[in-house]
Amino acid sequence: LHSTFLVETGRPLRAAKHTTIFGCAYLQGGSAGMASYNFESPEVCYIGYKNAPPQWQSDDGTPFPECKPFLSPSYNPTTRTFTGVVDWSEHPVHGAVKWVYSMVFSESLAVISGGGLKQVDAEGRVVKEHAFPDDLVYWREPSANSSLAGSIYIQGGQLGVASYHFESETEAHISYLRAPPEWTLDNGERPPAQKPFLSPAYDVATRTFTGTIDWSPTSFAGDARWVYRMVFSEDMCRITGGSVASFRADGSRGRDLHFDSRQPSAVRQILLSSAPRLVYERFNEEMMEMRALLLERHQQRRSAQSRDGSNTTPMTATVDLR
Repeated sequence: LHSTFLVETGRPLRAAKHTTIFGCAYLQGGSAGMASYNFESPEVCYIGYKNAPPQWQSDDGTPFPECKPFLSPSYNPTTRTFTGVVDWSEHPVHGAVKWVYSMVFSESLAVISGGGLKQVDAEGRVVKEHAFPDDLVYWREPSANSSLAGSIYIQGGQLGVASYHFESETEAHISYLRAPPEWTLDNGERPPAQKPFLSPAYDVATRTFTGTIDWSPTSFAGDARWVYRMVFSEDMCRITGGSVASFRADGSRGRDLHFDSRQPSAVRQILLSSAPRLVYERFNEEMMEMRALLLERHQQRRSAQSRDGSNTTPMTATVDLR
């Protein structure tokens, strides 16, 4: 979409949010300061270890510095390829005295989609190699957004599977655009593509949203009404607390669900309740592009292994209709 141009206008089908890697940071698994790649300018590029765990050390026990510069950094905008070297000769890491990088960025520049890292010892031998994105998973740090307005929150990494869309702090809906076929209302109909929240309200001070979903005159999984309370994290990246209270048509309580910032283990799930937890994170294009890329590569490996007669474990995600 970014490299396909309309003949009439000469413009791409989709304009990229960024046209260069400079001024951007790329995060490993979305975590800042955990070996993040920072491209401040063509001359100033470095790996950030500000939030690295204490066990990340050189072979002699020296902690990693907060900023480790790339030597001889170079970026080719035509091939979207960055190259650079990190010098560890004073304090080798796992026997390597230098790391040689080649990073290939996607068309949108949202993720590192190819290339790799070679760890080289003092004799010039490659002691270990890592590939992007199979071993090293990096996507661009999304722009900061402290407002609920314009945000989307998804479960299982999927848009339209009971995802929450906030057009503003007082206007929001649940999207069922890509809901599984087995998700049907009790009258047999499919849920609407957009189901609006009634009486939506947002408290900025406590980062708490409240609203109601009314399924009458029918019901959904036996429930006629869902009353929501969502508490967002300080950085607005996740829903970390709150619940969905369920009510039957006669006003009796149904099964309540609770929001959690992480999917609990099987043992913790039993201790908490018999109901699944709702795990929602804010949608960002960078993360979704990486997930799509990893899924595509996973499916390619499955196809190749199927032809070879071997098996792989399928990728799964837990989602709830609320």
